[in-house]
Amino acid sequence: MDVDRPEVALNVTKAKGHGSRLTKAMSVGVKMESKGIEPPHKKMKAKMSTPSTVPDSVSTGSISGSQERMCNKDGYVIDVVKKRLEYIMKDLPMNPDNCWSRSFIPTTTLWCSIQNNIWNVPDDEFAVALQAIFHVVYPDVKYRVNTSSSVFSLASQRVSEWHSGIGSTALIMMIDFFSQLDDDADIRTTADYLKSEYRFLREDPDSLEPAGMFRSVFLLELLTRTHLVVASSDFVKISGWDLLAVAGGNNGAGVVALAEAALERAINFIANRTIDVEKVLAEWASSANSKNKIKLPKVVNPLTGRGSSALYQFSTTHWSSDTTAYKESLLRRGADFIQGTFAATQAIKKPQSPPDGDNPAGASGAHNPHACLCKIKHFVLVSWLSRC
Repeated sequence: MDVDRPEVALNVTKAKGHGSRLTKAMSVGVKMESKGIEPPHKKMKAKMSTPSTVPDSVSTGSISGSQERMCNKDGYVIDVVKKRLEYIMKDLPMNPDNCWSRSFIPTTTLWCSIQNNIWNVPDDEFAVALQAIFHVVYPDVKYRVNTSSSVFSLASQRVSEWHSGIGSTALIMMIDFFSQLDDDADIRTTADYLKSEYRFLREDPDSLEPAGMFRSVFLLELLTRTHLVVASSDFVKISGWDLLAVAGGNNGAGVVALAEAALERAINFIANRTIDVEKVLAEWASSANSKNKIKLPKVVNPLTGRGSSALYQFSTTHWSSDTTAYKESLLRRGADFIQGTFAATQAIKKPQSPPDGDNPAGASGAHNPHACLCKIKHFVLVSWLSRC
């Protein structure tokens, strides 16, 4: 199927709200937890003290802890000046706590998920959004967010990790799926078949009917393990932002498109043997580390002699245009279709095993792509979903 690219703009609606939902953990080493909703923790107002050498217009304060922060004469925390990638958690204007990871970052991620370009949000707009979130999560800390501040830099890093995390989750999901194939099933042949005509995104991989597009079990499971984890977090209410609706999928074309691009990347890697499923499984089996990691190939730079896996990363450089194409195709199907995709993720239920006498592959057991996929649909997919 060709992915069409019409000129369609996404109208973003911001709002307020809160939501909670339990999700499941990956069975092959990706562990994601959702938290129950609690009111955001409040930070104590900074207490002023005298440093050893500070300009007349500057004072220091301890913010909900022993670590002192430099403040100007109006009581606003003065940021440590560093390069964007050099900031660490200790540089934040408040002492790092659970509010940052449990409330601030999920709220930020939900806001980013409905922006026109989910890969590249304009810096100025992002800074304004972060300021609004900071006021709510840390109401007693005076601080101004700008594009060179610690909050901006560290939040940007976390959003980037959110992007790459969706890519990694998609890859591990597909490796887990292909690991369930029968010994006589060819992984590459099956991957090629799923890749053809975008079958990996179809509700029924054997059917090319348009109605089943963007309804595959792979897509729904990936959204469940990524978006719904954020949607069930302790995100905060921001005046004018209906984040409860966003958590439920309102204006969610961007995040669905991102998940679709991540799945395409995963299928491509397995089909062209960029990732060898059997080799990865062997490495996991022999590893003492409980966290299953996937080593991407590296390309050596002839000028520096150093190897880099950047070419294979799930990044804006390589996947922004594909994400845009998927988003435009989704928008053509309308808001109800997109909302229905998120509703379908909430309706996923563990399937029942087929009858013992069922033999969808046919009596001949021929090893062709269609027979392979019949096995997937009736046995492997059922087994895989029941383990998820």
